[in-house]
Amino acid sequence: MKKILTLMGAASIVAGTAIAAPKVAKKIDILQNNNEQSEISKANEKNTLTFSEVKKQINNLSNMTYNSFDLAKSAFENLSNNFMKVEAQINETTIKENSKANGYYIFDINVTPISESSWENDEKSTIKFTTAVKVDERNVYTESEVKETISLYLQNSFAKSGPKTVLDVKKTLLRIANSTNDILPSKDIIINKIVSGDLNEQDINLPVNEVVNFSISVSLKDDFKWEDTKNGAVKVLEIEQRVDGREDIDFSKEVEEIKVKFLEGQYNSVDEFKKEIAAHKSLNNNGISYLLKENSDNNTSVPIALIDSTIEATIDAKKYRWLGEPDDNGNKEFKLNSVKIDNRVETSYKEIQKQINDFILNSNKQYESAPELYNDINKNLNFDDKGAIITTLEYDEKTNTLKMFVILNQMNKWTNAEPELINGTSNTASFEINNITFINKSVNPTALLEEFSTYMNEMSNIENNNDIEAKVKTYLENSKFKEQLDLVENSINIEGDFEKELEVILSVSFKLRDEFKWTEGTQTGNQIDITKLLSK
Repeated sequence: MKKILTLMGAASIVAGTAIAAPKVAKKIDILQNNNEQSEISKANEKNTLTFSEVKKQINNLSNMTYNSFDLAKSAFENLSNNFMKVEAQINETTIKENSKANGYYIFDINVTPISESSWENDEKSTIKFTTAVKVDERNVYTESEVKETISLYLQNSFAKSGPKTVLDVKKTLLRIANSTNDILPSKDIIINKIVSGDLNEQDINLPVNEVVNFSISVSLKDDFKWEDTKNGAVKVLEIEQRVDGREDIDFSKEVEEIKVKFLEGQYNSVDEFKKEIAAHKSLNNNGISYLLKENSDNNTSVPIALIDSTIEATIDAKKYRWLGEPDDNGNKEFKLNSVKIDNRVETSYKEIQKQINDFILNSNKQYESAPELYNDINKNLNFDDKGAIITTLEYDEKTNTLKMFVILNQMNKWTNAEPELINGTSNTASFEINNITFINKSVNPTALLEEFSTYMNEMSNIENNNDIEAKVKTYLENSKFKEQLDLVENSINIEGDFEKELEVILSVSFKLRDEFKWTEGTQTGNQIDITKLLSK
């Protein structure tokens, strides 16, 4: 027999050695120490901390963002309750000096059972969980505050004389980043880029005779952040201050570009195709944007459906114009047909692998043979909710490796899988489970009787009943059943006096240990009684 691997440090089993069955204990949910903490049921027989529940609470807190390291530390340590003590410590090597924290930092969370509590493996030792927590200590600016300040700065700068060119405005705006006045210190902001909304590069120095919109990309230095950071560290602020230099857009070329890109790929839904069309180009970056205006119905009953669509193109009329149509700034439409929509549901290879591992390796199950393993898999392991079916099982005795082949129905597709693990033609994936071992948990009563009889037939050094009893008590020490059986206490009975008589009758009982059973169809109960005639 070979070593059997079990989850979370379960004891190993070596040749001829058995492991006691795990004790049953009521599970205690680990809750944060606050007003909503639940009262532990009085029916619990044993205060047991489970690794998964502790890890779940730590993960929940790790998903939050904290304004300081102390707040993060306190959040974890507030998990302490009547059953465990929690201590949190920041990994100092991840902290940069002379800057405010902004990012993920490593915390070590030490959890120690207290009072009568213990871990699910009956240990009371401290377990360290390592996690990464986002801490953001930066000071806050709002977009409106910065925009207001820049507008005021322009107003003051041009109080006596207004700007003559767009370039004048840009230079003035750039000076703000080098300013140390009280309006907006340079230590707080960086002006990354200034773009005049209505003029192209060749017209940049021409006089401006109309209101011009300036797009100012502003970012904050390391120790500051925007109040709303959803749009990233760079904010584009629009400032008005007051030309046909617009660029041409070739509609025919745009349509061909769209067809090449979108008819080669496929999309998981019409909504995804719609989003991809909208994200292809934008008015701000490209001067043109696209919208899925109409589409034919998607036949969701087939794996890959083809839809016909109508796309609407819009240009930024302030910066661009249609090639050869300077006075036509209206929207244009075109057909995009036979767009592929993939209606198949995604089945994650990794999720299937995890489910297999949990069922075979991580469940503390022990099998006597490959057929028993196959039987358990076919009866109790299924992936119906993932559109998958187990087809072939192959066990290699030389490598202790099980190969499992899983096929998907036509309305499912594999994700998160290496290409070499998938047969694209049959949509079948192969899974490999290593370290599969079997342990013989059956005890043959006939073999036991034969071995015991042979052992007790050797009576050359036996003189009396006491010698017989002593010999019976040492039987299991060298027996091949020593790990499967125990001698029933006070079960030895001798009828007759071996010192005075030629024969006596010996009665004795043995019982199976919890994890073993009698060979199928041979014996009931966990105890076997043996009666033997002993002769000199």
